[in-house]
Amino acid sequence: MQNDSVRSQAAPKVIKILANRVGFSDNYIMKDDVLETIQINVYPWAVPTEAQKRAFDRLSTEEKRQALEDAIEEGFSSGVSDKAMSDIIAEAKADIRDGA
Repeated sequence: MQNDSVRSQAAPKVIKILANRVGFSDNYIMKDDVLETIQINVYPWAVPTEAQKRAFDRLSTEEKRQALEDAIEEGFSSGVSDKAMSDIIAEAKADIRDGA
């Protein structure tokens, strides 16, 4: 019985070591002694449509990187708005309501 206890305590450590060796060091989580990989999706839109997601997902890694860099640069270049956050939210809600 003690061997099972030792084995269950060692399993997460062994899995973590193996995960680090195969490149999962930043993209995995442990749950019930099972290695689970995670993926964080990043798009150049705050709230992408499903069509935008599919189109972006088809791009090469370099094209995705360039699209993200372009979106970030566009944001930095756009300057500071004189609108209040409540105005921006109201405009966004109106766009959604109007189908824009």
